[in-house]
Amino acid sequence: MNNITDERVVATRQRWHARGFLLLYFALNLDIIVRVLVLKQPPRQWMDIGLIWMATTLYVSLGMSRSGVDLYSKAKPKSNLMVLIILGLEIPALLWLMGSVHSWMQFALYGLLAAGSAYAMQIVLRLLHKRWEQKTLGQGTPEE
Repeated sequence: MNNITDERVVATRQRWHARGFLLLYFALNLDIIVRVLVLKQPPRQWMDIGLIWMATTLYVSLGMSRSGVDLYSKAKPKSNLMVLIILGLEIPALLWLMGSVHSWMQFALYGLLAAGSAYAMQIVLRLLHKRWEQKTLGQGTPEE
């Protein structure tokens, strides 16, 4: 095995790691969807997969943010809004399909809770990125 740590080798490794994470992400999502919609399993039978999916997503998001990657940049406010809208509709719809939501009021409440928690996560990731910038790049000069 070759132990060369050239930046091209590192970049290639990072691309393959990203592809692997993407495959894991979609495979776990598909598995949860099949278990909920096709097999009609209760949440306690697939909650381990959901926890693996959430922990992996949280680990990668926090790691990227602490490493200086701004996940929710200020240049794309429309995409930030889309994330909130999609989560505000997706999570209550999934709960409705599972039979946990019985009225439009519950649907709206779960949608607001999902969008609110996603918004809070965006704020936390922005603060982590800002902290990384201050620590790594310094405060900057007054001329900037």
